[in-house]
Amino acid sequence: MNSIATSIACLGITLSCPAQPNWLWARITPATSPSNRCSHAMAYDSARDRTVMFGGKERGNRAFADTWEWDGKNWAQIKPAISPPARNFHAMVYDSARKRTVLFGGYVMNTNRHFSDTWEWDGKNWAKSYPLTKPPVRFRHAMAYDSARKRTVLFGGFTTSGETADTWEWDGKNWTRSKLTASPPARFGHAMAYDPARGHTVMFGGLAQGIFADTWVWNGKSWTQIKPAVSPPARVNHAMAYDSARGRTLMFGGSGSPSLLADTWEWDGKNWTRSKPAASPSVRSFHAMAYDSARDRTVLFGGASLAGFLADTWEYYRAFPASFSSFGSGCKGSAGVPLLTALQPPIHAKTFTMMLSPVPTGPSNTPFMLVGASNTNWAAIKLPLDLGLLGAPGCKLLVSADVLVQLKGSGGTARFDLAIPGRDPWLLGKSLYLQGLVMDSKANPLGIALSNAGKATIGNR
Repeated sequence: MNSIATSIACLGITLSCPAQPNWLWARITPATSPSNRCSHAMAYDSARDRTVMFGGKERGNRAFADTWEWDGKNWAQIKPAISPPARNFHAMVYDSARKRTVLFGGYVMNTNRHFSDTWEWDGKNWAKSYPLTKPPVRFRHAMAYDSARKRTVLFGGFTTSGETADTWEWDGKNWTRSKLTASPPARFGHAMAYDPARGHTVMFGGLAQGIFADTWVWNGKSWTQIKPAVSPPARVNHAMAYDSARGRTLMFGGSGSPSLLADTWEWDGKNWTRSKPAASPSVRSFHAMAYDSARDRTVLFGGASLAGFLADTWEYYRAFPASFSSFGSGCKGSAGVPLLTALQPPIHAKTFTMMLSPVPTGPSNTPFMLVGASNTNWAAIKLPLDLGLLGAPGCKLLVSADVLVQLKGSGGTARFDLAIPGRDPWLLGKSLYLQGLVMDSKANPLGIALSNAGKATIGNR
């Protein structure tokens, strides 16, 4: 990348409305990955842009005590000096106010060990908390972090005396049991996620005497059962995560009656909608999910299938194909008609590169790139604009000249590099319009030559 590299954020252009995305589950094949496992837990650390995973179990019911982090490209095992004991069937959330990943409870089947301990991960080490009060031992419970009230919410699970229906909240110092007159029925193997757009924690499904297909919301004071017109089938051992970019709670898979599931559902606060992406993870239960807000993707890892435990990484995201299409024609300069071509497509978080050639050499022959948001109008001026009356016969302005970027040319070519920000999902599907302009005193009385134009649509694939 040369010194022309520019961020779209610095251009100050209001881009056109995005195209409609295709929703995809895409399998990622990183160089390094955790081993096959199920009943692990994950949470997204928004301060460090990492998805954190701890524990789980493999065949033979041996539990793990390993910590892994996913950065969107690879898994890395972290080996802290202090770590929780091995476990599975625990729950984790990320406390964004205190920048800590919170872990509670769990179980180890081959030693019949139960946990009621609270641990927190700061990105470097685990630290055990010693609250005055805490929930009793449990596993297969669910947790969510209420960012409005700065509380970690815990509901249900399986204790040494069976399934439970108690609600607890962690404020970073102590656990407090909520005193309720009404509550969802006792259960375990359910899933929860906090919906900040509506200010409540969403819970679905689970198992007790039978498998549940009910939707509940917690507002910090009371539980309310929601009875939507459309609802997913009953399930247990599924996973949920909240997509903050779209204000939707995503749910995938689990165990139904009588088989494992591989369906994707979204909750908008009023109703459930089934999503039908072209590709999908296989049927599974006891997997884990977390939403990566920086990359606008929901991450899924592992779980248990009919064939055994899994070690695959999947991401659910809005798929916008990146594209560049040329339109119009240029006008001749002293070196010929300049042609604008794209060397690389405009992909999110990468550099979009274009070449302008031929460009005449000389101190007075300066190349520019016109960057705009439209190819139909520039303020009150309709496009294309014929520049013949201004002294440039055969030349047409094809794009709105919202931004003029000077290029450096050499050897008869000029290069334009545009760094597309990777932390701005709102750019996906939006289009830029570009046209090359060369100051060329020998071209015509106006002293310019123009290239063809191009429409660059920003995508993530």
